[in-house]
Amino acid sequence: MNLRSALARIDGAFASRIRRGITVAGITLRAADSDRTAFTQLLTMLNEAERLGMLPAQTAIADRDGQPHALPTAQVRAMLVEYGGIYQALWLHKVGLENAVKSAADDTARAAIEIQF
Repeated sequence: MNLRSALARIDGAFASRIRRGITVAGITLRAADSDRTAFTQLLTMLNEAERLGMLPAQTAIADRDGQPHALPTAQVRAMLVEYGGIYQALWLHKVGLENAVKSAADDTARAAIEIQF
């Protein structure tokens, strides 16, 4: 397997994994770039609300299917932090696979690298 096709397989496998979402506390959240941006903004807003003494008792968050879940704000914050950690681990795994593919001695060695997320 040549370098270009191996890297394309990694990108495809990663994209497929991201489309499945990230499950935290039994709720599967979308994980596309726009979703991660929205969750980052929500976490930032909740942190600012806490600083201003305006933190709500509950916060709604939508799952992968668009269904809202009204949860205690502390639980939502913890979920978003865990969500970020899971995404980071997936991203680091992707980078590790890319590095392994790039450093493989030849096409046969590249083909032997297991690409899973």
